[in-house]
Amino acid sequence: MNTPDENIPAIYDNVSFGLVVTDPGLAIRLWNRGAARLYGATAQEMIGKPLLDIVPADHRALALRHFRAAVLQKKSSEFEVPHRGPKGESQFLAITISPLLDDAGTCTGLCADVRDISRRVVLEKQVVTHRTMAALGTLSGSVAHHFNNLLGGIATSVDFALATSEPAAIRRALQFTAESVARAAKITQSLLAFAEGDTQRDERAEFDTVVRRYLDERRAELDERHIHLILEQQAIPILPVPVRRVRTMLSHLIDNAVEAMPNGGELRVQMFPKNRTIRLAVLDTGMGVSRDQLERLFEPFFTTKHALGNEHVGLGLAVVHGVVRELNGTVNVDSDLGKGTHIEIRLPFPGSS
Repeated sequence: MNTPDENIPAIYDNVSFGLVVTDPGLAIRLWNRGAARLYGATAQEMIGKPLLDIVPADHRALALRHFRAAVLQKKSSEFEVPHRGPKGESQFLAITISPLLDDAGTCTGLCADVRDISRRVVLEKQVVTHRTMAALGTLSGSVAHHFNNLLGGIATSVDFALATSEPAAIRRALQFTAESVARAAKITQSLLAFAEGDTQRDERAEFDTVVRRYLDERRAELDERHIHLILEQQAIPILPVPVRRVRTMLSHLIDNAVEAMPNGGELRVQMFPKNRTIRLAVLDTGMGVSRDQLERLFEPFFTTKHALGNEHVGLGLAVVHGVVRELNGTVNVDSDLGKGTHIEIRLPFPGSS
């Protein structure tokens, strides 16, 4: 009868995934049947070869980082690589690297757990494609709706102007037409800012200077609306930013906060460094947004403001998202109904990757 220790090689060989073990020099010394199936190579062919051979050439720099982390930091980690199967089929492999430690805590080699995740990757791509197409369908419908309304109004105004000889009526029709065209242009510019960034030339200035000047310009208006503006700031690194685009971003952020506090309140703006980023936070004490709407706030044409009785296109936070993305930053929002909204933007320090 075999002892438990004698059964270990059989267990290694019969697990369903690939299992590869190395010596301290990272040469392969165990290659189970699962690895042989995945790579189409026998143990005799692979024993003694470097562990790096199981990784495609263009992913070996990534693999080396994981190997070093396992040896030096004694830390397990996982990475994914494309792979060409034994029959030439395209696959994706997930490789988990773990250190093998002796009783003294010394690394005596590495263990690689290799699994075929091709089906999972395909399903994830299908889900992403489905969501993308659904989002494009919603966006297309919203664009068509808004432009159909604008063009319908323009056509009615032009027909009215052509049917009358009264100068005042013609001027009113032309004024309405001009306003509708301007509105259409604003929607188009906002969509461009969301989708690919504004490519127009823009002067640059330091980020904190742009923020302070913009808030100073809005302070009197906020006072009239009984909104108490508080700026909390610490010294931040010099970060040149496109002035017009950042002002547009700030305009949407402040406008949203103002509209959420029709009876006044407190608007707090914070700007300080944190974890190699510049953090800009805008916090209001307004009506807030329900949890089920949070994940949609950055979608173009999504708005929660119909209840205010105003006509809102719903592009404000989409534009904010586009500008922040152009600056290689991130934006997050948190909100509670009746308590207010907290929007946080983080921009990387100059020179940060």
